[in-house]
Amino acid sequence: MEMPDEGNEEIALSFIVVNRNGEEIFPACLDSVFSQELEEPFEVIVVDDASTDGSVGLVRKSYPRARLVVQGRNSGPAAAKNAGAAVARGRVLAFLDNDVVLEEGWARSMLLALDSDPGAGAGASHLMLEGSDTYLNSTGGLVNLLGYAWERGIYLPDSKTYSLNREVAYACSAAMAVKRDVFEQLGGFDPNYFYLYEDVDLGWRMNILGYRVIYVPEARARHRLSATMGLGGWRNEYLSARNRLYTLLKNTEASTLRMVFRESIYRLFHDGAFYNYGNGGMGIERTLVPWRALAWNIVRWPYILRARKSIRSVRRVSDAELIVKGIILPTLDFPEIGQDPRIPYGTHRAPVRGRAPRRLWIGKRGCRGLLYGWYEPERSSTGIPFRWTGERAVFRIRRRYKGGELFLVTLGGHPDGASEVEVWIGGVRVGELEVGNEMAIHRLPLPREGPGGGGDRELEVEIRVANPFVPALVGDGMDGRLLGIGVAAAGICGVAREG
Repeated sequence: MEMPDEGNEEIALSFIVVNRNGEEIFPACLDSVFSQELEEPFEVIVVDDASTDGSVGLVRKSYPRARLVVQGRNSGPAAAKNAGAAVARGRVLAFLDNDVVLEEGWARSMLLALDSDPGAGAGASHLMLEGSDTYLNSTGGLVNLLGYAWERGIYLPDSKTYSLNREVAYACSAAMAVKRDVFEQLGGFDPNYFYLYEDVDLGWRMNILGYRVIYVPEARARHRLSATMGLGGWRNEYLSARNRLYTLLKNTEASTLRMVFRESIYRLFHDGAFYNYGNGGMGIERTLVPWRALAWNIVRWPYILRARKSIRSVRRVSDAELIVKGIILPTLDFPEIGQDPRIPYGTHRAPVRGRAPRRLWIGKRGCRGLLYGWYEPERSSTGIPFRWTGERAVFRIRRRYKGGELFLVTLGGHPDGASEVEVWIGGVRVGELEVGNEMAIHRLPLPREGPGGGGDRELEVEIRVANPFVPALVGDGMDGRLLGIGVAAAGICGVAREG
């Protein structure tokens, strides 16, 4: 551990730990922070948010090397984090809740990830639920078009497969790191949130400015979820509802907001199944949550308009681009909490350069003609190179003449039977296949004219698998890929010359 001397020494990392009435749980957090080892100096700042227990005395007595900032009144975690950032000197700011315990190497991993990625603005931790070696709290967060936000992996078994897609919408503020210059450019956390969604808003605005939020799986920590603020309860449900709507109103473009506004208001009054308004209560308790959430946003509408104008003036990435990148998920319903439905970076997504080939050896690395939906090459038990598709996979292939047949050489399908597959060419369905778990050659006749009736020479072929599957547990982690069929080769055969 290397702590800085007072003076002008450059600080690599500033830990900003927010505490309120955490006298019993706080020491484990601070012990894990001070035990971090870095080659560069770091500092520890404790922001006490008007605690009424012995937290302040504990820090002064047992952790004299921490810089203590005492808030005169309870202003909420968002404002408390800003207060710590205001006195921090590090080029990277690490925000921690008092119920988080960092594992060895957290600081080194987070600093390395952010320093080595110029386009990254923030890093998300690999957060486990405290008391469990199995279940996750977060691997970064996602958000959809209605503003619903959720932590990837929450309450699900730990898995290395979340590393297949390291770009997320936001980092859980229980243990996150942000480049200081980016944080200052964003104006920090919005204190209007008080609690909940302040990290969603920060990540959303970061993505709007063109910075990426990355998941750093090596930065591991444990979180005693909601040890300070509690789980459920009328107040937390109210904050969730009002802050979700507030985030949506602030950060979406006008065209997007017009599209989703009515559905969002409908959900506000009908999503008890998601938020369980009033912690299961009925009558007035349940009714007051959406009305109060809506009223709070109406009262702050002038501020929201100013915030929208400010965001619009610095926006570099449109909502449409964020949807294409998978930062905003284009769904208008309740999310499947914990899931990441995006195509992982482990799949092949590359444009075809030059002419598409007539034969595709799909198991060959760098196979020219694959567009998207293909995982990295593997070899079968008999040594044949192939690739798995996802639920959908697309390739481009060239034919010399009209007519002929498309052939696919497959090696595997659904483990409990055959995979049910549809094949589409240029948006037109041309046939169905059943793909088993043995090597097989499938043939489908091609129309003599192209799908558009113009005798297309380059065909875009899409494989759609109706019953994709997730493999069983293997090794020391779960293979969480969504697999379709295993394909070794594709091509055009049996053509007849024109004329």
